[in-house]
Amino acid sequence: MKKITLLFVLFAFAKNYGQITFEKGYFITNKNERIECLIKNQDWLSNPNKIEYKISEASNLENIDFNEIKSFEIYNTNHHYQKHTVNIDKNLGKNFNPVTQSIVLQILIEGSATLYKHNNEIFFYSKGVEGEIKQLVYSEYVNLDNRVEQNNSYRLELYENLKCEKITANDIRKTEYKEKSLLSFFRKYNECTGESFTDFTKAAKKTKTIFHASILGGVNYNNKFSPEVAILVGTQFPQKAAFKGLPSQSLSPVVGFELEVLLPFNKNKWGLIFSPTYQSFKSESSKDYYNAMGGYYNVFVPSAGGVTGVYATHDFHLDAQYNYSYIELPIGVRHYFHLNENSIIAVDAVYGTVVFLNEEEKVNLTQLRDTTEDFALHLDEISTKRATSSIIKTGAHYLYKNRYSIGLNYYVSKKISNSNGSSISLIASYKFF
Repeated sequence: MKKITLLFVLFAFAKNYGQITFEKGYFITNKNERIECLIKNQDWLSNPNKIEYKISEASNLENIDFNEIKSFEIYNTNHHYQKHTVNIDKNLGKNFNPVTQSIVLQILIEGSATLYKHNNEIFFYSKGVEGEIKQLVYSEYVNLDNRVEQNNSYRLELYENLKCEKITANDIRKTEYKEKSLLSFFRKYNECTGESFTDFTKAAKKTKTIFHASILGGVNYNNKFSPEVAILVGTQFPQKAAFKGLPSQSLSPVVGFELEVLLPFNKNKWGLIFSPTYQSFKSESSKDYYNAMGGYYNVFVPSAGGVTGVYATHDFHLDAQYNYSYIELPIGVRHYFHLNENSIIAVDAVYGTVVFLNEEEKVNLTQLRDTTEDFALHLDEISTKRATSSIIKTGAHYLYKNRYSIGLNYYVSKKISNSNGSSISLIASYKFF
């Protein structure tokens, strides 16, 4: 519990002291006042409803939302947003049933024909400076025959209203309801008109997907690991009970590599990780159990004329030895917090499984008290075979110059075949690209 609390403290520290990047831009108020300022660039994945800004580097941080402004732009980026009142259908089915709403739109291309995006899923367009902003209609729906059909009304809209000699009907048929495809069409149309236009998606500071690879190594402390064994009582009517052996501790090396993909939003602060590592694990337990598994057991008693319940207790000795070497295959999510130019804290949440390279499992049961066959103890065959293995872990790591890293991983759950417990790993890594 203390280890989990530590991770939350690190997370909160990073969140409160994360690097804040302010970039030059402006916003326009509802009174048409243009305010030049420094805007916190959060590299939004969906359309923002407010911004944080400073008039100058020495000014206090302020907030303003789209109830008070019409638009804002961060220069030399793809972040240009405007508030508009439009007819929109957010839950499109077979038919277009819009309602009038005031929403925030991101401008992708601005020119003779302007392309807008709302929350990464719905596209709008307008023609000319004062043209009406219309939703480009596309949907998938299930018809009466339980088949999926498409409403591709956006193509008819483009064909009827954005005609140009260099654009053919086939060009429109090939235009998909995807950002990349629509951008290509609107670029071609604006180029065809011969008028200047602005493509905000080609801004110099657009966030891109980034790939990293690292080598890593460290040590794993396996704590409170216990082998689990199921024991059957009786022969005619066997009943089962599960026992854990004595908890054990051990140290083992960790060696591997990590592949990371930084996602193209929020300034690459979110990433996906895959970190295969070689590990080993050893668990030993030897213990006497007295008056264990006491209870009523079903036995056949001829004098009673059938099955009856008889109370019995058991004394036995249990030896369990597990020795594994394996490859851990974890996949997870990582979030970065920038403390300053050279220092970064990263936190992870990971789930994974294991592939065994070697396994040795020895389990011996010795009954310490003479008893009848009706109350004999037996190892359950299932508990002596390899079981499903999985891990769940969190981590916090310190990075220096985004290349050298040291951190702790805490295994919330770690099940290695028939043993389970918790582990802490101290890991160092070097990012070579």
